[in-house]
Amino acid sequence: MSIPSKNLPIDPDRKGDSSSFPKSKKRSTTKLVWILRLLPAVLFACHTYVAQGPFQSRTCLIFGRNCRSNTDVYMDASINVEKENYYNPVVQYYKSLFQTHEDIGGSLSVFVNGQETLNIFAGSKDLEGRINYDDLTLQQVYSSGKAVEGIVMAQLVDKGLVDYEAPVSKYWPEFAVSGKENVRIVDVMTHESGVFYLDDKLRDLTWESLKDQAAFSARLAGQKHFFDGEIKRAYQAVSRGWYLNEIVRRVDPQGRTIGQIARQELMADYKDVELYYSHFDNDSDWEKRLSPMVDYPVLRIIGRLLLPRAVQTNKWFGYPEMAPLHPLRHTLQRAPASL
Repeated sequence: MSIPSKNLPIDPDRKGDSSSFPKSKKRSTTKLVWILRLLPAVLFACHTYVAQGPFQSRTCLIFGRNCRSNTDVYMDASINVEKENYYNPVVQYYKSLFQTHEDIGGSLSVFVNGQETLNIFAGSKDLEGRINYDDLTLQQVYSSGKAVEGIVMAQLVDKGLVDYEAPVSKYWPEFAVSGKENVRIVDVMTHESGVFYLDDKLRDLTWESLKDQAAFSARLAGQKHFFDGEIKRAYQAVSRGWYLNEIVRRVDPQGRTIGQIARQELMADYKDVELYYSHFDNDSDWEKRLSPMVDYPVLRIIGRLLLPRAVQTNKWFGYPEMAPLHPLRHTLQRAPASL
């Protein structure tokens, strides 16, 4: 006489039907097989992505194909003959940045006691590597222009034409509205003016609109203080130069802009150096000579934030050292912190 299975007592320690065990085990085995199959491809892709540098082609980064040469890199370097052996490691390291595609193109100039000791041009202007980055290439410097603004303002202070502690409204009365009444020159210089961007977020800002200097000046003056007059630091990536330029135009006896003063005074003694702060000559070939901006890959940024430095600089991964193995490097590392 058989007893129906539904009437069997239930064992509380029993986890499930034993008939499901083989199927579950088979499923786990299948997953493991696929992981083992894909693992070499994943490791190869990771190694290629790291070793080839961020500015290789996508097919090179992912599949290791169509990679640009690591040896055929343009470079023009002039070194002080008396210091050639001393600076040669710097030259080789700089070239390696383009050989490993850590960068696209660039220039490096070193002055010692007012004399140019090292001058290098290397790599290319374009991502495809078709146009050399040479001594005629114009480089966009972005926030390095803030140094020019600072020097021009310091000169005006030295001449007694402006005071860092004075309110902006002393020189630009229209500025004293919407919580900006007490903003000082020094607040603009130190990114604490409260006008780090415009309300409309530059929607209507075009090159044509910038030509109307009076309208743009009124637009800047009417901008509200974003912290209701309270001093808080907020980086003025673009607006700092705009506001300082309005102040400079009003205090300079000739009514010049920062760019005009920079070209006429700062660069007067450097005939072989070009600086375009905001104005380009109509007959200039600057557009053809300009090195375009190429964004650094986001995935690479994330990787560098997460990976330990020991991994990033490991020779087996293909990364160059973060600093050249120059004889002076170890001396500086041992130097007292007070120096």
